[in-house]
Amino acid sequence: MATDLIMSGDCGGTNTRLSLWNIPKDSKHTKGDIAPGSMLFSKKYLNEDYASFAEVCHLFLNEAKLVDQIPEACVLACAGPILKNTVDFTNVEFGWKIDGPGLEKELGIKKVRLINDFAAMGYGLLTLRPHEYIVLNDAPKDETAPMATIGAGTGLGECFLTP
Repeated sequence: MATDLIMSGDCGGTNTRLSLWNIPKDSKHTKGDIAPGSMLFSKKYLNEDYASFAEVCHLFLNEAKLVDQIPEACVLACAGPILKNTVDFTNVEFGWKIDGPGLEKELGIKKVRLINDFAAMGYGLLTLRPHEYIVLNDAPKDETAPMATIGAGTGLGECFLTP
């Protein structure tokens, strides 16, 4: 079966977590399904140890021991507002900026897309199985109702999904 190599990441103010995935070509992902494919490599990095996010990406791809392989695409869930496929980490001393188009050129990845980390968590809600969450009340389940995720991080993050 033919596969695509996909890179994903969670980029916060303190740490970056990156993963590489083998995803079947032309696979379709639908609500409630776990994403297809398998994880090949994953690693966590302390951001303040690196001069730039691109440096972390180069190190990650080298440590993954890819031989003549470049990911087809990359999606990064970043803490902070995403503007024109970039994010500035203004709340940290090392002052990183992650620039999707710049990473495409630097890493040779065809598509690099940044999304807000809480938007990513919202999409994750769509794949939760019953044993992965706790019901807080006895209200009947309504598949057409909005969903939300709220949590503390660098700030108070929130995401609402509406049908």
